[in-house]
Amino acid sequence: MTGGPTQNDDWGPKRLAAQLDFTAPADRITYSALQGTAVDIMWTRLSLGGNFQYRVDGGSWSSVATGGSDQDGMLTRVTLGASGAHSLDIEAATDGFQAFVSGVIEYDGDENAGITVHDCGHFGWDTSFWISVVTANNTWPAAISALSPHLIVIMLGANDHFLNTDPATYQSNLVTLISSLRGAVGAPSPFPPILLAMHAARGGSFTYPWADYVNAAHNVAQADDLVTCLDLTLGPRLPNQADSPNHGLYADTAHLSNKGNSYVADRICDFISPR
Repeated sequence: MTGGPTQNDDWGPKRLAAQLDFTAPADRITYSALQGTAVDIMWTRLSLGGNFQYRVDGGSWSSVATGGSDQDGMLTRVTLGASGAHSLDIEAATDGFQAFVSGVIEYDGDENAGITVHDCGHFGWDTSFWISVVTANNTWPAAISALSPHLIVIMLGANDHFLNTDPATYQSNLVTLISSLRGAVGAPSPFPPILLAMHAARGGSFTYPWADYVNAAHNVAQADDLVTCLDLTLGPRLPNQADSPNHGLYADTAHLSNKGNSYVADRICDFISPR
């Protein structure tokens, strides 16, 4: 990034966005190592939203106006050209107003094929924090709705465990979170199924055993026909972080490594694949 874009915690499916101001120099985001044929630029429409502009591989600029009624999850499709390496510059283009861009989605000839995964999580948040977000306004659920998901995967619990949240509260928070998403997307038939992916225990000693949180997720799934629980503490099992060996699946006492995330993604794909 150049020009000093600030990180804004109010917008975007991940509740994170770059705030682009038109100053000297104008704030710019550069993606220098895109691989593919097209991208979708994700941005937020606001009543006082400014313009941003983009260019591919240093070519001519194209402008996007972000003013209008408030709406998250807006997408602008940009053709990169032939499959291969490309760069994309995104820059503020309106003096006195701001534009909010929350990232890009890459495609490599597969815009309408395969499985597209949108990471809409947030680092460090427990279920209580998510509840404070989704009940204060409808921005985040509306952003998820705009993505038209066919499946929503919720993988929460590690931070609740770390903060010693009562598992009953964790269970109640999951129900509230699901209800908020359902209210935004539409219910009952248009609403996509939800998968509660329960990973293994993080390292450390805490008030409640991890099994209590896993059981809480099972309780939520048992009470809702559109919710399923993938329990990775069973088979196919994900080792606990403190297990020896844990096969290099963790980057630290809580977070999965690239290998660990790949393992979990494979297990989720196996779980949802037609039999």
